[in-house]
Amino acid sequence: EFPLKIRNVHSFFAIYAAIDRFDPRRHRARPVGERAPLDRWILSHLEATGARVGEALDRYAAYDAARALSAFAESLSNWWLRRSRRRFWTPGLDEDKRDALSTLYDCLARVSLLSAPLTPFLAEDLHRSLVAGPFGDEAPESVHLAEWPEPVFPRDDRLEEEMAAVREIASLGLRVRKEREIRVRQPLAGARVALPDAALRERLAAHRALLADELNVREVVFSGESGAAPEWIVKPDFRRLGPKLGKRMQPVRAALRKIPGAEVKRRLEADGALLVETGEDGAAPARIEAADLVVESRARAGRAAAASETATVELDTALTDDLRREGKYRELLNRVQTLRKELDLPYTARIRLGIAGADGGLYEVAREREAHFREETLSVEVLPGDLPGADGAAPSRREIEVEGERATLTLEVAAR
Repeated sequence: EFPLKIRNVHSFFAIYAAIDRFDPRRHRARPVGERAPLDRWILSHLEATGARVGEALDRYAAYDAARALSAFAESLSNWWLRRSRRRFWTPGLDEDKRDALSTLYDCLARVSLLSAPLTPFLAEDLHRSLVAGPFGDEAPESVHLAEWPEPVFPRDDRLEEEMAAVREIASLGLRVRKEREIRVRQPLAGARVALPDAALRERLAAHRALLADELNVREVVFSGESGAAPEWIVKPDFRRLGPKLGKRMQPVRAALRKIPGAEVKRRLEADGALLVETGEDGAAPARIEAADLVVESRARAGRAAAASETATVELDTALTDDLRREGKYRELLNRVQTLRKELDLPYTARIRLGIAGADGGLYEVAREREAHFREETLSVEVLPGDLPGADGAAPSRREIEVEGERATLTLEVAAR
């Protein structure tokens, strides 16, 4: 998958660099420390990848080097670029867009060097397209004549740790949606994220907006805040505790039932064990270690949860009429974007759009968020019913269905 992902990312860069006539020599980005957190993270990740690839190749461990490059391609394509797309859609070359283009250019140019020993032809193609061709007056003619890259960008281990946690939380949220068969585009009221690492929890608060967007929820609440903690269920591991406690097993089991699950979890995390008073005359407290218990999270009514060693994510799965309507809007938006893609319209093409349906419901859904809808679809006009063709030309038509409601989309490129 590495060549496919890198070629797709390069194609994306080439399209938007051409639209804005971006030249990394003239259109300077801000210093890395002043850029968006996503940019700082991917450049730090790039340097970490370069170190891992170089170390692996020094050991002739080609497989380890390939895995590191593949992981970076996944991060660049499915996280950084997916989260940054909107930055490329703004007209002109403002600071943030220059930062985004420069960051993507630097990542691709470095990948051409790091991948040269493993994918020599792909690396050469990237080098000639990005470095030796349009911008490389002093660059080597071939990537295979270039020096191995030295670190250029600052490493930020804390930010890398934070983004790894954010990505894991997002993955847990996707798992919940898949298990409950809730569409990714269906907004939910909120997510409750329990993190045992209090320091990490405080740092992730800075990424709350990113998490809310990625989880597609209106609010993200971390554990320690009102109503955030999930319900914890504690079960003794009888195969371990039976031989260990003997006749004391039943009194210990009864005593454990009286301790709130969250308290058991807290004490185990703090001390690695807890002392359980059984009430037996003259008997010392029983020492119960973390390995002696099974601690599980259980979602409350109207919620669903998934957990890992890092976090527990609990989603509010109850859908109000307002949430259902917003979900319908997002599905409609996706259908229009898919139609643009099927028609192979230029990224900057403005369109006129008609939405015809039996009761006009989908048109009303678009009209409620008209400004956002027109901005996202690049529509200069959105009309109810069929769109009359301009100058006798028939507009493109598609039959769609959104949550059981049928409609017809008619689309034509708007005159400049």
